[in-house]
Amino acid sequence: MQRTSLPLIPLCLLLTAACAPRQAVDRAQAELSTLDRVGAAALYAQQGDIKSAIAQLKRARRLDPNSALIALMIAQHYYEMGNDTLAAVYARRAIGLDSSNADGRLILGNSLMLVREFGDALDQYRIAARLRPRAADIKATLAGLYEAVGQPDSALAVLRAEADRSGDRDILHSLAALLSRRRQWPEAAAVQRGLFGSDSTDLKAAYSLGLLAEAMDQPDSSIFWYRWASSLQPANTAIRRRIFNALLASKDFPCAAQEAAAILELEPDDANLRLQLARLQYRRGDSTGAADAFARLLETDSANTEALYALARIRLQQRRCEEAAALFRRTLRLLPRTAEAWVNLGICQVQLGRTDSAAQAFKRARRHGSRMEMDYLFALAYAQLERHSEAVPRYLKVYQRRRKDATFLFALAAACERSGDAAAAERYFRELLEREPDNAPALNYLGYMFAERGTNLDEAESLIARALVKEPDNAFYIDSQGWVYFRLGRHAEARELLERAVSLMPNDATLRDHLGDIYRALGEPDRAMEQWRKAMELDPSKNSIREKIGQDGKR
Repeated sequence: MQRTSLPLIPLCLLLTAACAPRQAVDRAQAELSTLDRVGAAALYAQQGDIKSAIAQLKRARRLDPNSALIALMIAQHYYEMGNDTLAAVYARRAIGLDSSNADGRLILGNSLMLVREFGDALDQYRIAARLRPRAADIKATLAGLYEAVGQPDSALAVLRAEADRSGDRDILHSLAALLSRRRQWPEAAAVQRGLFGSDSTDLKAAYSLGLLAEAMDQPDSSIFWYRWASSLQPANTAIRRRIFNALLASKDFPCAAQEAAAILELEPDDANLRLQLARLQYRRGDSTGAADAFARLLETDSANTEALYALARIRLQQRRCEEAAALFRRTLRLLPRTAEAWVNLGICQVQLGRTDSAAQAFKRARRHGSRMEMDYLFALAYAQLERHSEAVPRYLKVYQRRRKDATFLFALAAACERSGDAAAAERYFRELLEREPDNAPALNYLGYMFAERGTNLDEAESLIARALVKEPDNAFYIDSQGWVYFRLGRHAEARELLERAVSLMPNDATLRDHLGDIYRALGEPDRAMEQWRKAMELDPSKNSIREKIGQDGKR
């Protein structure tokens, strides 16, 4: 029997029919394989193996090249790895496949920001903001990009609109920060006060209000807000340093010292702050506290020349001259050419009765720059040690060579007055004033000397008035004029001046002693006692004040 072949067309149809099921199976398998790759990538990512995750996603993408989601996931992983170039490449591919996908815009925008292509990043964020109009975080970044490309007004517009829409606290903080950077401080403060008013535990708002008050030169307000912020986070030393600096700026040195001590309890190894505290205590006249602070600093930094020298000077003032001499010698081993340190070492030796050693120290001072004669140096030493009767003969030995030197004449006159020779003191002060009629310290000293003695009071008033023309806020000069008025019986005027002097220098015992005397003269014994007791706290060595307290206390 003869075989006949199948017609051609039916055979082609058969082949087509046979292929159709296979194609359906292949697509299903591809989809399953893609899902497997994506799942594997997710597991790798969870384990922190981003490279393997990317490898799996790339295999998935070869199976499904039109998937915007896979391209986006690859971009995200590259971004996490810090490969901004490839993150941008895959983000662009994702956007090309799905231009309405905000995530792709954000990844591309972030990648562009990191390579400082702010203009292109801005374009992407503007689109993302349109796609997600209620996303406050996108608006915050968009405002930052506007500011980065030099369009701060647009940045403000974005933040204000979002703040009005959502009231989002982060947006409001960003708005206040931008206003601050633009020096629109009152408006920025208004925003921060609104945030603080709705939540008094908002640390950022309180701290920002402190910064804004500082910028607007409102030290009291800045301290208030920093203290509030510190109450919310007491261990935050950055805030406490702001308080410390603000207190220094407002010249509230006692509170500044307390704040520095509190910071050092939290950070005891902060040598710089310990040095600042020591300086502060030294400036305030708290020699005991300053000495302790400098000594503690030297325990950890034995070669700190400032601490060595300052502690040496304090010990000299305390007449602990053996310790002072040892500290001056340590300083000079580090700074051997410091003439002043050699002079101070010589003063220690004078007090210790080692005249030859003092002379050697003074010679070294002259070798390293001091232009004072040996007798002048010895005179200064005796004067500093309050051995004025020994200082005067030394001054007089160089008088003919130094008589045109106002500083020398002042020192000689003061030594004469303190050694009890008021006539000689007056003579030398007048000689000085003939050469320098406007020498304020000499005018004040001579005027106060007359007031203390109760003589030449009209001239004393004139002399001190001339000194005050040169230095109207000098508390000591104001005290001198007040003391003249006291001697003249003009107690009300004296009171006004002494109260001002004490307000300018509240930690001076002599000023408070004088104010106490004036209060007593005005018939206000309780206020007088208050001032004398405060003076004794400041300087317990003033026996004359102790006697007044004892006498008036018995009345």
